[in-house]
Amino acid sequence: MNTCLSKLSLFLTVFCVATEPMRAKPVELTMQESDELALYVRDPAYPTEAREKGQSGAGIAILTIDTTTGHVVKAEMGVSTHSKILDQAAVQALRQWRFKPRTVSKVWVPLKFFLSGNSAVVVEYPIWVDK
Repeated sequence: MNTCLSKLSLFLTVFCVATEPMRAKPVELTMQESDELALYVRDPAYPTEAREKGQSGAGIAILTIDTTTGHVVKAEMGVSTHSKILDQAAVQALRQWRFKPRTVSKVWVPLKFFLSGNSAVVVEYPIWVDK
């Protein structure tokens, strides 16, 4: 019985992988390369509430781009900062980003919110894109 289940499981895994559309591997971009693709970039603000609560964190936002216009049609946290407040601030700002039309379809943006003398938000590089 276990052998049959194992074979079925293996078949389903292979079938799912084989039928999944081939996707290009994301391309890593430096700050200069991403600046050439981006028409408008607004760094997230560090929410006062998060600073007062001592919240910091790092995550990765995923942007889905309308390739015709270069506008972000969807922004979500692929890897959470572990703070709902920081995640919302990141997504809100990144929804406003704009890219050159017909250049990218998906963008992964690493972010870090950290507290120091002056709390800051840093968009880290490299970022990754699907072209």
